Amino acid sequence: MLVRMLTGVEGSCDAGVQIRRPDLRLDIIKELGEIGTPEAIGGLHDLLVQPDACALLKMHALLALARNGNAEAVRAIGWFELWAENNRETPPPFTFGPKVSAIYYERPTNVWPVGTATDPGGTEWAIFRWDRFCGRYDPSGDWWITKSPDGIHWDQPLLVKDVGEMAPPQVDEAERFLTEVRLGKRALDAFTLDSDWDGLTDLLESRVGTDPKVADSDGDTVPDGRDGNPLTPAGQVSGDEEEIRQAVFTFLFAAAGSEDPIYLVDRGEFARQEYLGHRGLVLPVPELQPGRVNVVEFNVSMESATSAKASIMHGQWAEAISNHTLSLQKLHDHWVVVESELRITM
Repeated sequence: MLVRMLTGVEGSCDAGVQIRRPDLRLDIIKELGEIGTPEAIGGLHDLLVQPDACALLKMHALLALARNGNAEAVRAIGWFELWAENNRETPPPFTFGPKVSAIYYERPTNVWPVGTATDPGGTEWAIFRWDRFCGRYDPSGDWWITKSPDGIHWDQPLLVKDVGEMAPPQVDEAERFLTEVRLGKRALDAFTLDSDWDGLTDLLESRVGTDPKVADSDGDTVPDGRDGNPLTPAGQVSGDEEEIRQAVFTFLFAAAGSEDPIYLVDRGEFARQEYLGHRGLVLPVPELQPGRVNVVEFNVSMESATSAKASIMHGQWAEAISNHTLSLQKLHDHWVVVESELRITM
């Protein structure tokens, strides 16, 4: 009954540091975790693998499973981690509308076509601005193009104008560009060029910082187009601290399901670690990237062989940094987050 209620209860999922109480969904999640039956754990798992479910609800579900702590509950967390990584490798179809931030309490940005056109074969084209790689508060945004056979199911978009490399077109120029594409007068070869056949276009590689002439920029045998950490070689960091940082990363970022890149400001060992489960790219950088999601500090303190504390500082501006403090336990040979506290400094 509670499992059915969880999927049937309506509630808002507005951006914010917490869900406003009273909220029946939180009560159901907590009770399912306390019950701990296979059906209850299955209900929490089903919530975790809903692509559009609220990130905060997913975080509460992860806490409920971790606090239960039985073997099946911990396995459910592991299955979510695998699902999140698979969701990155095989992304769902592109959709217009709100794009959530990797920071769960930040408001989504809306992505809508600036112009659309239908070619003689009935294919619909759309051109739009998206700040995915240029910062969520960039006033211009990169220009992207996509197409659809029916105006509903859209292909993964193609970057066609990079604000870091060239001035973006005005709206009327964007519409002319789209019309030329529709009529076959504008070839997309320059934008689809992938010199190293790694799955990322040369233009996108210039945006990300990978090498457009080397298929595997970090030399870890995974082509850049399939690598969620294309600038971080595998195996540089190992042991409990690596697993703890991954558990924190899963809790904070995999639950959000954002396509935003996460930038690791290279100030320590944490920036030399690969992280799994985030839908966007994870990229080490030498300095903070304004307007983007930056992790600037990530510390782990072992309290015993099976308990630890972690703190992670992240944000979009040096003047507004969030500090999460988390408690973790090693249960059934798997590190899980059992407590989380957020503090925002301005």
